[in-house]
Amino acid sequence: MPELSTSTYVKIAPDNMSAYLFLGAPGPGESYTSEQVIEYLKRYGIISGVIYSNIEAMTKKGVYLREVKVAEGTEIVNGTNGYYEFKFNSEDIARRPVIRSDGSVDYQSMSLIQNITIGDVLAIYHPPVQGEQGTDIRGRVTKPKPARDLPVLRGRGFERSEDGLIYTATIEGKVEYKEYYLEVKDVYEVRGDVDLITGRIDFRGDVIVSGNVESGVEIRATKSITIGGHVEAAKLTANGDIVIRKGMQGGQKAKITAGGNVYADFIEYTTVEADGNVQANVIMNCNVKAGGYVTVTGKRGNIVGGNIYAVAGITSAEIGNDVGLKTIVAAGVNDTLKNREHMLAVKISMAEASIEKAKAEQAVLEQEKRDIMNEGSILAKISQAKKKIAREYKMIERAKEELDKIAETIKMAQNATVKVNHQAYAGTKVIIDDQVKELASDFSYTEFYRDHMQSGVAVRALTV
Repeated sequence: MPELSTSTYVKIAPDNMSAYLFLGAPGPGESYTSEQVIEYLKRYGIISGVIYSNIEAMTKKGVYLREVKVAEGTEIVNGTNGYYEFKFNSEDIARRPVIRSDGSVDYQSMSLIQNITIGDVLAIYHPPVQGEQGTDIRGRVTKPKPARDLPVLRGRGFERSEDGLIYTATIEGKVEYKEYYLEVKDVYEVRGDVDLITGRIDFRGDVIVSGNVESGVEIRATKSITIGGHVEAAKLTANGDIVIRKGMQGGQKAKITAGGNVYADFIEYTTVEADGNVQANVIMNCNVKAGGYVTVTGKRGNIVGGNIYAVAGITSAEIGNDVGLKTIVAAGVNDTLKNREHMLAVKISMAEASIEKAKAEQAVLEQEKRDIMNEGSILAKISQAKKKIAREYKMIERAKEELDKIAETIKMAQNATVKVNHQAYAGTKVIIDDQVKELASDFSYTEFYRDHMQSGVAVRALTV
């Protein structure tokens, strides 16, 4: 077995992660063995990552006079620290208003709130993945840094999955996060004024504004809205109550919509729609619809101008004014409610007739003789009939629910009155149900009511 040629050499990379062998040619008729080459590499300290397949190919196939990679180290694989994948913006929300086509800025498009609903995934924890050690061709081992685990999130308004990796909201509201403390709050509070720069507020929960609300702002809440200051020509919408501690000057552009009650010091030039009661010290030049009572409180409480309607009744110290400003106050069951009741009854009747017709068509189709040519068509028609029946039943269910609500409203309106604790001025129009009384003179300490024994609006004195 010949010695390796003197022209043989090995080239080792500076980082000791690879080596190349240049194998000089042996004499005529001679060859090298893999063992010779491996021993040669060991003399140069190459003991790890040896590529035996390349060495065997060099010796068996006579690969000489060129460099061939004969050893390669194993690169270190760094681990991955544990991390949270947040399903909301964990940084301060960027406030970027929409730029309109004319170049103006739509400040109402800006929002400071990330709304969360029950069941929303807030965060997913990805556990650490440990790295793998590296080894160079001289057998020296390099260990990766240990991958770091993160603390469990603390807070409220969420629950963790059984494996502890998924955080899910248990209440509606806004989400806040800081230094591993996660919280879903069902109250959004603005400590100051709300203007167009602050942005639109659309929140799942209660909204509290300590300051004023300027013109053009829109605030929506799935629960209540409470405003500590004044409100200008804004739009307020809440499924619950709306409280305005210092009143609202709407400039004929404002609107309040409440699923509950509305309370305000005063309301001027505003459209108000409330499923519950409306209560204020002054209501001036407003259009008001209340599913309960409208009450204007205080010795100087006044309804002046506008159109005020309350299902259960209206009470105010004064109604109208001494210059005859057009003021309409209405209570009881109005024509709109009656028309809606009639329309729903007609819809239910038509739907029931449609169901009977569809059932008859279905019965005929199910008895029809079928063959390979018409089987698919008949089954499709039967399916359409079943879907139509299901739709009509659903519509009837919704209509009956609304009729039940209307029935409750009518019951509430049976004894509706308009009470004036001081004075109702001439020119005021009083409407009870469908009966109208235009006041030709002033009335003091009076209750207007519907006398079902005779037509018209009756009058009786209040005990002072």
